[in-house]
Amino acid sequence: MATTPQTERPGCDTSDMVHIHQLFRRVFVDAPVLVRGVAPGDRGRAAVVGAHVREIALGLHNHHRTEDLLLWDRLEQR
Repeated sequence: MATTPQTERPGCDTSDMVHIHQLFRRVFVDAPVLVRGVAPGDRGRAAVVGAHVREIALGLHNHHRTEDLLLWDRLEQR
């Protein structure tokens, strides 16, 4: 029978939560730099940057929506 060493805490590894939040913070720091980097009149580049910003915003929205649906109620119950 396997036992948990005394140095380990029971529960789950939530280190991925730290990483995903760091990733979102980073891309939202970079987004204004990308937007300001588009040359006036460069509609092609503006479309690419706009699509990127929309995608990361949607990713953040979906991430928080998933946390709301699957995580916070369980944590509150504990």
